[in-house]
Amino acid sequence: ASALGGNGGRVGLEDSTRVAVSPIYSAPETFVRWDRAPLNFDSFSCALIFCQLLFNLLDERTDAAFHQQLEFSKYDLDTWLDREFESTMIPAGLDDAFVYLAERPGLWRLLRDMLDSDPEKRTSSISALRRFDGILASVEEKGADAAAKTSPEDADGEFFASFLRSIDLYETKGGAEGGAEEGAAASEKKDAGSVPTTAEDDFIVPRPLHYVAAFDRTYPLGLVLSEIDPDDEDGDDDDDEDEDDPGADLLAAWTTATRGSKPGEVYVKGITEGGQADEMGIFEIGDRLRAVGEVPVFDNGFEFVVDMIGNQPRSAKSVKLHFDRRSTGRAHKYREGAAHKGKVVGQGAWSTVGGRKAQEDAFVLHEIHDGKANDVLMAAVFDGHGGAAASSTASQLMPSLFAAELATITSTSTDNKASSSDLRTVLENSWDITCDAYRGGCSNNEECVADYDPREGIVLASMTSKDLVAGTTAAAAVLSVSEEGADTLTVLNCGDSRTLLVGRVRGAPQEEEDRLRNKESVVHFSTRDHSPSDELEIERLRNGWLAKGYSQPKRSLNRFRIPVGDYSYALSRSLEGPLATSCGIVSDPDVTDVDLVEMLSER
Repeated sequence: ASALGGNGGRVGLEDSTRVAVSPIYSAPETFVRWDRAPLNFDSFSCALIFCQLLFNLLDERTDAAFHQQLEFSKYDLDTWLDREFESTMIPAGLDDAFVYLAERPGLWRLLRDMLDSDPEKRTSSISALRRFDGILASVEEKGADAAAKTSPEDADGEFFASFLRSIDLYETKGGAEGGAEEGAAASEKKDAGSVPTTAEDDFIVPRPLHYVAAFDRTYPLGLVLSEIDPDDEDGDDDDDEDEDDPGADLLAAWTTATRGSKPGEVYVKGITEGGQADEMGIFEIGDRLRAVGEVPVFDNGFEFVVDMIGNQPRSAKSVKLHFDRRSTGRAHKYREGAAHKGKVVGQGAWSTVGGRKAQEDAFVLHEIHDGKANDVLMAAVFDGHGGAAASSTASQLMPSLFAAELATITSTSTDNKASSSDLRTVLENSWDITCDAYRGGCSNNEECVADYDPREGIVLASMTSKDLVAGTTAAAAVLSVSEEGADTLTVLNCGDSRTLLVGRVRGAPQEEEDRLRNKESVVHFSTRDHSPSDELEIERLRNGWLAKGYSQPKRSLNRFRIPVGDYSYALSRSLEGPLATSCGIVSDPDVTDVDLVEMLSER
């Protein structure tokens, strides 16, 4: 080991590259300094291991994930608990852990002090041992019940005290007596669907109207970005342009896509052959740049965009750009159709990581055209948990499966037109095939398990283990945008990602209408959350316990959750791996047809 050096040199290292403890058990400082309480290094590691034992985080993946979560919570145990309290999935051992902590006042505060990120403020190992012995002695002398009567606010702080008051460990009313054995017999599964085959000329490629592209920062983007020249509204001063020149087609596409744009907006004007953008195969001339990372660019101009891309954090290996584009399918006399029909006049999407470590959600905003007067707008949100594998798979598969199913149905129709009931069938089928494909893939390999580096403890999911598979909810809607408009909006819901259909009041007296228009909206339709506390879900799970061995909801951390192996889930339906599905968290959706004519008449 290197000797103690002047000016706070590093200690406890060999040849300045290795530390004596694995980084996933190391204190934040990793390389200790002789002038900053070096003996308090071990105190952090002891508290970390104690928490892993207490919370049943003993799998090689979950212990690494716990260290990562602490780092993300700035090593504040109260902040970690607050985040975990709102999680979709939590370790099953947390309930028993908090009973243990409640019976030993002062232990939570001790662990919190031992995990302080500042070694000079951190409780030393000697002091921690004395405090721990005192807590145990107090319990033995007074009894656990008497010790629990000690003021929680004084012993562990107001936050933890309020948290303990909110905990209730009861089963749901009407739950099966004695509960269901976890990991019981697997649920019956439908035969895995396959992607329908269609004639080559019937194949439809969905076209995204909003998308996010991730570029490797070590290579050029391969995009030509440009603002609109306000002095060249037509985009072409050469009347003798050769119509067979490929450049003429690109210029025409540019002019069409940017017509009516605002000064300062930035668009894709060219794609470099063989570059990153070209290899992605999703870009079109005239795609509008909406954001760099999660910062909107609005109409701030080309130089602003260049600065934003160039000033990304040095640690970032990629840069994500948000784009949208005009619809090409509604170039017909769409708005001149019947007044009572529903019509799309605009669409948009946005995604943000927020306070999370990584993005686990995905969205879809696609238009689908089959060249047979069937134009469909598809919008969907996939709320991932336990990693991004499920949400990413669903967002990539479902639009293409929908297009293939649509082609299959219309090929057997006499007029080649899809009815509203056809769109409902296509939406249901595309979701079912997506779920079967995902679960089948997860059964054959570990691609659905979050990425893991055992040395660094890098886990993309908030928590994971070898038998935990990433999952996702789904909220999807499809609407015909054919020339005559639409009577029906079809909505698919699986999970607790709520879909709302909102409108403004019309037809009221003018004064009242103006007031409502400015201040209030009317919710015409809302999906039902598939929560373990929902009466219909309780009944479904109870029946499933008798027939298939489904797990029964239990109250955990003030929410009803479904036990699945070493975890508890705060939802009762979603796309999951085989284990969670066998415990009752199924991917069966609710599909609803919303009558737009009736909705408009109500307004």
